[in-house]
Amino acid sequence: MADAEEPAAPAEAEPEAAAAAAPAGAAVDALAADAADAPAAAAADGAVAEEESAPINASKLSAGGQGALTAAKMAMQNLDKMIAHMREKNRQVRLQMEEDAKEIAWLDKECATEQAKLDKVLAGYEEHKHARDTIETNLAKCKEGLDAVLALGKGEIKAYGQRDTRLRRTTYTHKT
Repeated sequence: MADAEEPAAPAEAEPEAAAAAAPAGAAVDALAADAADAPAAAAADGAVAEEESAPINASKLSAGGQGALTAAKMAMQNLDKMIAHMREKNRQVRLQMEEDAKEIAWLDKECATEQAKLDKVLAGYEEHKHARDTIETNLAKCKEGLDAVLALGKGEIKAYGQRDTRLRRTTYTHKT
């Protein structure tokens, strides 16, 4: 893997320019070499190796490789942060979906209860509507009968008044 690396860039070059000049394969090879050397070095010291605290093998890296390694580490850290954020968001969305499912079940239960009440009200409404229609029909018939009686009574009162007036005329005329 060491023969695939590019020659070292001048020390004055900026790390970004060096990272752009080095091929991607060289940076990957350097990372792989560091990853392979890190457990052996940690085991020799008797310490437990962790991904974040792995020592960097500076002798194998050129100046361009340093920038590429740093950029790759930053990219991996950012990717880890993004994945952690996405997992947390996914967990929160799943929890929200569970809460929403519970709320929907509760609302369905409430709707069923209210629908049962509404059905009772509507059944009573139909009965009352039929009773109302019957009462309105009977009231209309009673009103017609009352109007007929009043008309008859009005006619009788008028006729009585006319007879009374005639009788008074005749009575007054005979006395005088």
